[in-house]
Amino acid sequence: MTNISENIKQQRYLRKLTQEELAALSGVALPTIKKVESGKTGVRSSTIEAIAAALAVDMATLLLPARRLHTIHFRTCRNMRSKEGIVAEIINKLDCYNALEKSTGQLLNPLYKQAFDLESPKHTAAMCRQLAGMDDINPVADITLALTALGVKAFPICINTDKFFSLSVGEIDGGPAIIVNASPLVSYEQGAFSAIHELGHLILHNKQERSLTDDIIWAEEDEADSFASHFLLPERGLQ
Repeated sequence: MTNISENIKQQRYLRKLTQEELAALSGVALPTIKKVESGKTGVRSSTIEAIAAALAVDMATLLLPARRLHTIHFRTCRNMRSKEGIVAEIINKLDCYNALEKSTGQLLNPLYKQAFDLESPKHTAAMCRQLAGMDDINPVADITLALTALGVKAFPICINTDKFFSLSVGEIDGGPAIIVNASPLVSYEQGAFSAIHELGHLILHNKQERSLTDDIIWAEEDEADSFASHFLLPERGLQ
């Protein structure tokens, strides 16, 4: 039931359905929908079949091991609560991206790994700029090109909120990838800084696993902020 419940939630989130809407589409009572999504046992197979039909997926899809992200980092406002819907959409987009990448054979060269384990965020940022083919004076002209040059998958997603800015996904989960909220509610400057902040996490904190429920480690946030500041505009560019 754990796999079934998580897969149903992910499929519902992808279709942007509420539990009430799924109940109406499937003909399954709302309390039962909630019971299924909570992972409780004692649910009839006919109920699961009705839900699968409403979601336009087969039963085999719901029985597969649920896709989870173990190295995900969010940059959000403190009071943002629900992240599961965003994660479901990211999983779908990332899997599609990786399938296309594999079919074309155009794999990114993970140059960013050469910046692992340097002595400070400042030195790490300088190395990353060098690896991306930038000088040590001018600000970054194109964030996406810089990330791609370093071997990091980068793409936008439009989430209609000003509380979510960006997230990163580690290599073991199909990354490295950085996803930025392209909603007009988030300024370009906020999105650009957040993207490079996430790059800092991917490089500086590459040995840590993260989940949706992990507490924020503020020392790591400060390091990622320092990295982003030096990457986007090095000290020589301010002189």
